Amino acid sequence: MKKAFVALFLFCFAVLANAELKFKNLYSDGLILQAGVENAIAGYANPNAKVEIGLNFSNNAKKTVFAKSDKNGKWIAKLPKMPSKTELEIKASSEGESAEIKNVKVGQLWLASGQSNMDWHFDRGPKTPEYEKYLKDICDGLEKLKGNVRIYKTRQKASFEPLENIEGKWREPDLKDIKSFSALPLLFAKYLCENLGEPVGVIVSSWGGSPIERWIPREAFGYSDFTKSALKRDAERVEGWQERQKIFLEQRKIWLEKNNTPELRRQNRKSEPRFDYDPFDRSTPTPAMLFNGMIFGIYPTVPKGVIWYQGESNDKRANEYGDLAKAMVLSWRKYFKSEFPFYYVELANLGVPQKVPVEGRHSWGAVREAQGAVLELPKTGVATCADVGDEKDLHPPYKDAVARRLGNLALTQIYGKGDAKSALSPCFKSAKFNGDNAEISINNDWGLRLKKGKKSISGFAARGDGKMKWHFANAEIKNGKIIVSSPEIGRIQAVRYGWAGNPDLCIENKFSMPLRPFSTDKGSILDYMDLNSQKAELSFYPE
Repeated sequence: MKKAFVALFLFCFAVLANAELKFKNLYSDGLILQAGVENAIAGYANPNAKVEIGLNFSNNAKKTVFAKSDKNGKWIAKLPKMPSKTELEIKASSEGESAEIKNVKVGQLWLASGQSNMDWHFDRGPKTPEYEKYLKDICDGLEKLKGNVRIYKTRQKASFEPLENIEGKWREPDLKDIKSFSALPLLFAKYLCENLGEPVGVIVSSWGGSPIERWIPREAFGYSDFTKSALKRDAERVEGWQERQKIFLEQRKIWLEKNNTPELRRQNRKSEPRFDYDPFDRSTPTPAMLFNGMIFGIYPTVPKGVIWYQGESNDKRANEYGDLAKAMVLSWRKYFKSEFPFYYVELANLGVPQKVPVEGRHSWGAVREAQGAVLELPKTGVATCADVGDEKDLHPPYKDAVARRLGNLALTQIYGKGDAKSALSPCFKSAKFNGDNAEISINNDWGLRLKKGKKSISGFAARGDGKMKWHFANAEIKNGKIIVSSPEIGRIQAVRYGWAGNPDLCIENKFSMPLRPFSTDKGSILDYMDLNSQKAELSFYPE
């Protein structure tokens, strides 16, 4: 027995002492590296081992860099700066072992994240001949780009602890498999590639139905009272979840035994046991679960920028969203050690067209305004989608317009291509109240005008007398400002525009960029105050 134990110990020691030389999963065939910077590349080897990384370029040039693994066998190497369009293979060698990455290109590397509209695949589109032709046209365009558009889709994984490796692989889309790709990241990459003439890669880390809290590292929740409150609330929910889960599973087993046919289960669905709070459920706002499982492992790769499409799952807590979003951006920049650009998508229009002056609590008007808090940070931008969605579908199947708007932000602000003004939507700047009217000043107001196809200005609402009773209001454009008035209100105290799930947007600038929905009374906070408080004793709904 003793000899057997010794033999087993020596075998285990030999396995540990001869760790497989390999790259982290992100560094695999088809990799896109960022042009003009010292890219980091990382992997695993024996502890305290010297690692040689050879770069073999397509023009037959060669270069070698070195790294040394730490006591846990992890190593990181810095590659020399390389110009865009460089093609190469990378080979790591250490103590008689080797690992290789083929078909590597240098270009522009981005990160795309968020919930379902960022994750949404082409295969969920309409089953029509028009849609099939649309996909073929996309593939024809990709064919001309000769494999210079590549996507790395990370496996969806939640974790309490940070995971060093994300799971996935680099892929190049074609007509046979395009339906398995996330639409918006691919269209964004294609648009950049066409306009830059460079390879473009996008790492897609997204998960449908996920609240923003799941994407924020825990240490970032000290940002504000709102974020601290969110963390405390979650801690109370998570405490004892495993014990509660055991009870739930036992109760559900009994329920299934009693309701042992599909008919009985349908009849007694209301009595089916429910699990109150599962931190691994994608819809629960458990902090950091997706940052740990799907963002943390991307490092030491640093993206050129981030595109973000999320917010629908936070519509019941819009008053918290602005601080949470800022905390996320700041924490990601701190983690990646880069103040990279961050561009988000303003929520799309959805539902019946706006029929009331102001929609009540949980209106997407509040979420859109809260999203805008990100713009208080440097190097941020917004691509509005409130005019290019699908009123009948939470997931608009045609995402070309928003991909172009995100792409134009990047092209004009980062790459210096085109007029920077053309990528910016008009948005609220300030309000001056003059008795029976309000003078609204607008940012990015170049050539402010009635939107094409509209006969008159609409979508404006006003209230007075300190009451939350809104009325549709008149509005006109004068000298680049919007003058709002209402015969039903004596003294206007607040104005809102497009405050609805499917807003009535009627104003644009000369670049055909729509005026974004807004409020002058910080509706994303006011509408979500505790209804039992004295400050919120009035109705939030229009007459």
